[in-house]
Amino acid sequence: MIHRGSLKWPTKQKCLAVQIKVIHGVLARKSSVEGLGSDSGFTPLVAGCYQIGAEINNRLEVLREGKTTVYMPLEKLREYEISGEIEISK
Repeated sequence: MIHRGSLKWPTKQKCLAVQIKVIHGVLARKSSVEGLGSDSGFTPLVAGCYQIGAEINNRLEVLREGKTTVYMPLEKLREYEISGEIEISK
C-alpha cells in the first residue's frame, strides 16, 4: 500500500503534477468504485506515460489522451511500482 507520506495525494478536486510511466502493460479499473455492472471491469493500460488526476475511493485517475479515464487502485499502483512495471515521476 502507498503511504501518504511518500507522495502528497490530493483531495478529490485537485490534480497532481505527477505522471506514471508504464513499462509493461498493466491492468486498470474502468470505474472509480467497486460494482457489479460492466463498468466495474478491467481495461489494459499499455506502455506509455500518463498524467495522474485525483484520488477517488482509494483509486487514482489515470488520464489517457483521447480515451476514457481509468482508475488505478493505490495498492496496485504500489505493487506495480515495486515490481518495476511502472515508474512514478513528480
